[in-house]
Amino acid sequence: MKKLLLITCLTFCVQTTFCQNLADTVNVEYSKNSPERLTFGVGVPVGSGYMWIFAPNLNKFLDSRNIRTWNIVESIPLTINYQKNKFKISGGGSFSFLDGDISNDKSATTLNAIIFDVSSGYAIFSERNYFLYFNLGTGFAQYTRTIEIKNSQPITLASALQSGNGQGVVLKNTGAFLDFSFEIMSRTKEAKALGKSIKLGYRYGLQENAWNSTFNNFTEVPSDRIGNLYFQFTFTLPYRTWFSFGTSNKDKR
Repeated sequence: MKKLLLITCLTFCVQTTFCQNLADTVNVEYSKNSPERLTFGVGVPVGSGYMWIFAPNLNKFLDSRNIRTWNIVESIPLTINYQKNKFKISGGGSFSFLDGDISNDKSATTLNAIIFDVSSGYAIFSERNYFLYFNLGTGFAQYTRTIEIKNSQPITLASALQSGNGQGVVLKNTGAFLDFSFEIMSRTKEAKALGKSIKLGYRYGLQENAWNSTFNNFTEVPSDRIGNLYFQFTFTLPYRTWFSFGTSNKDKR
């Protein structure tokens, strides 16, 4: 009986060790040679993206005139990701939907942003279902700052249209940038199930551009370099697992 119990324990230990080593091998091989994957990423309307926009010269100009500013906006990120082995190529955009706004008794300002970018990444850490990428990319951004000067005195609409009292000033700044980011991407065992992506990055403008207006020809306007810190959270849905014709057994491990 004791011999049988000893043999059973030894067999269990060997099998457990073998399975663990096999699992480790699968993880290592998968991280080095993961199948090609095409995924689409989308953020939810609230809390999926934040941008802290840098516009120090315009902000200083407005602050000197007692016009307060707010530089954090919420956004919805959209991405397309192509992964193979430890490499990744991404493209997409980010669109603010809740203005970064602030107001007082004299003025109100709002801020909106539209971002388009492409990047390539390398997994500095990879496991069966998790990848940590360092991404380097480039893109194009447009910031829109709207400034409304309040007028507390009663005035007719016709007079306001003629004199411009209480009118808003719309300033835009556009330009190209470099994008540096770290991104954690996860996948599930089922090829068609949702994964997740969390990205933290910095965009650095290639040059300073003057703020301009579509409706006015302003002179001596501030210039700023396009740039921002950003955070993005997206759900990723694989389109298909390349060359596997659906969900293979390997993809379910």
